[in-house]
Parts: sequence; structure tokens; C-alpha cells
Amino acid sequence: MDDTNENIPDKNQTPKPPPIFIQAQLNFSNFCFKIKELTDSTVFDCKSSTNKLRLQTYSADSYRTVINYLKENNVSFHSYQSKELKAFRAVIRNLHPTTDLSFIKKELLDSGFTTRNIMPVFHKLTKTPLPIFFIDLEPGPTNADIFKITSLCYTIVKIEPAHPKRDIPQCHRCQAIAVPLLNVLYATAATRPTIKGVKHTLT
Repeated sequence: MDDTNENIPDKNQTPKPPPIFIQAQLNFSNFCFKIKELTDSTVFDCKSSTNKLRLQTYSADSYRTVINYLKENNVSFHSYQSKELKAFRAVIRNLHPTTDLSFIKKELLDSGFTTRNIMPVFHKLTKTPLPIFFIDLEPGPTNADIFKITSLCYTIVKIEPAHPKRDIPQCHRCQAIAVPLLNVLYATAATRPTIKGVKHTLT
């Protein structure tokens, strides 16, 4: 009986993490030995091209461990947002713009929601603070219940889903349009999007 695939996870059980693309020059044998050590001998595989190495892990823990290792060692790479790691974004309306962010965080935590980021919103032209806040929640099965909240920080509020940004990525300096890299989560300086060999600051 062929049991060469017995250690490969069932692809129907849990979605695999996104791939990691590594641009750095490396010794492949040493690299694989280190990845095996980091992932506690769980399955991973690689695919090489002329200018990069594609590394695929098969568990969220292995993915995070490898990402942290590459960042700590300044290895040039990029990856994408894993669905299970992606923050849950919502918009709080009617909340006074001077409301302390730590107060908002505590009120949401008391209601059972753990925040990753809280961002005040400003008018695009006048830069005037608006009574609107973006909030990113850590992944959780009950995050959608936040839309039921009608009172926060002594204020009657409306909480609704955030509308996705539909703008085409452009350079702030020269307005050049870049090829979109959707949901890029990690990218070192050497792997950020470039146009005609020039690095750009994207919107």
C-alpha cells in the first residue's frame, strides 16, 4: 500500500495558507532544513522559478512561524492576506471625532469584540475630522453581531460594514498606475511593486 501521501493534510478540511514568494538568494538544502525545523516537520513544498522561490505551508501556525522568521532575518519576500487572519472591518458613525481611541477599544472589548485597529476619518479635501471611525476586529465567529450595537461611549451610533475601496493603486508622486497586488500582507522593500524599474509610493 502506497502511504507516501499519508502526512499530507486533507485539502477539504481547512483552507491552506497563502503562498510565500521569496526573492533572496539562498542555499535550497539549508533553507528546506530550516523550514522543516520551523514547521515542526509538517508538510510544506516549494516551486522554483528564475527569480523567486514559492513556498507553500499547510497550516496557519507554520505560515506565521515562517513569516516571522523571514522578517527577523530581513529576507526579501512577499505574501498575501490569509482569510483566517484577515481583520473584520466595520464603520462607526455619529461618534464624536475627539472620542479617545482607548475608550472606544474598552467599550468594544466590554461588549465582546477585540479590536486590532481603530482609525478616525478625515474629510478628503479639508482634512476636518469627521464623526466616523474605521475599526478592524480580530477574526471571530460573532463579529457580525457588532452591527447590533446602537450605543457606544455614551453616544447613539450606527455601525455598518465598510465599503470596499475601488480606486486603482497609483503613485502619490507621479500618479503612475501600478499593477494591483490585491491583499498584499507582507512585502519587504525589495519586493514592493515597481513600474519601469522605479519604486513608487502607492495609494
